Amino acid sequence: MQKQMPEPLLKILKDKVNFVELDYYAWPQTFPDTTGPCGGYGGQQITKFTVEAWVCDGTGPTILLCCGMYSFEDGRYAPFKHVKKWHKLIVPARAEMPTLF
Repeated sequence: MQKQMPEPLLKILKDKVNFVELDYYAWPQTFPDTTGPCGGYGGQQITKFTVEAWVCDGTGPTILLCCGMYSFEDGRYAPFKHVKKWHKLIVPARAEMPTLF
């Protein structure tokens, strides 16, 4: 099943890479604490989070998403690779819905 890439990630990818098609992958990734890719203070419990990857033209570059954090991997796609450098994904605020009353 193909999942649509969030709009902020698509913009980041389009700014960096000229690509024709995207492949989608997802897998569980084990992190050493409860904060996952976010870092900071967390419980000392090994925790699994889902990592999603969109791979350009079958081989890379790749953009990964996990818990509101992303990583851009320039180079050949390697599934299940341990990612050390995550960045917070800035999502624009949604427009307020008009009230009826």
